[in-house]
Amino acid sequence: MLWKKKPAVDSKTVAELIEDPSAKDAEFSIMLLPGAATSSPAQTPVSTPPVEVPPPVLPAGGNVGGSAAAQGPSGTGVLRTEEFWGDLKGFLTQRLRDDAEGERLAGMFRGAWEGNKQ
Repeated sequence: MLWKKKPAVDSKTVAELIEDPSAKDAEFSIMLLPGAATSSPAQTPVSTPPVEVPPPVLPAGGNVGGSAAAQGPSGTGVLRTEEFWGDLKGFLTQRLRDDAEGERLAGMFRGAWEGNKQ
C-alpha cells in the first residue's frame, strides 16, 4: 500500500499514517509486484467462476474491412468512432481532473487527426 506515493509501513494503521485526523479525504494507492512468492506453499489457489464475454458489436453489414473474422474496428478504423473520442475525452478528464481542459484537449487531438487523415 502506498501513502503519498511512498510505501506505507506495515506496522502502522491508517489513522497513524494520516497526520490530520480531521481530514475528509485520504488517497491510497496499491502497488502490485509481479512474481511475488506465496507465504505458504500449502495454500490452495482461489478458483474464479468463468467469465462470460458478450459478443462484439459490429457495424451494420456484420463485418469490418471485408473479413468475417474481424472483431470490430481496429487501427485507424477505431478513430472513426464516436466511442473512441468519448473514451479519450473521459481519460483526459480523469487524468487532468479538469472537465474543460479534458474536453479542449480531446477536441484538439480530434481536430489534428481530422486535418491529417488520408
